[in-house]
Amino acid sequence: MKTRGLGITGLLVIGAALALSGCGGNGSSSSGGGKSLTKEEFAAKANAICANYLLKTSALPNTTNEAEAVKLMVDVRALYAKSIADMKKLEPPTVERATVDRALTLSEQQLGTIDQEIAAMRKRDPAAVMKAVKRVKAITKESNGIFNRLGAASCTR
Repeated sequence: MKTRGLGITGLLVIGAALALSGCGGNGSSSSGGGKSLTKEEFAAKANAICANYLLKTSALPNTTNEAEAVKLMVDVRALYAKSIADMKKLEPPTVERATVDRALTLSEQQLGTIDQEIAAMRKRDPAAVMKAVKRVKAITKESNGIFNRLGAASCTR
């Protein structure tokens, strides 16, 4: 039984590391009609949001057991949701709106996958945790490509 617990904890830590690795989020066309940012301004503001997310998540405590791992993921999820909300307040450059909207869609998918991961962790279902971890990796790969094109390198770490 102890081995199974360590295996689940290992999966949880992998999932937490993936969730900590990228900021995600973006500006959205629903952000309210303000003046569009230039690509450089958008990148700078996105980088600042992601750097803040990474700073806060790096300050979270390490986990040593399953209960702590679940708490960590809940905390990561809350910080991630906040970073997405902050990104939605930005007005992306008009020519980048579709790209930024795709990043927002991916971020929301990732948030939903984190929810699935947390539920699987609570059920102690390592197969479901692994499935969520794989989904987060796939979403992160596409999201990182988008943020690189937008010049928001802090959002790809």
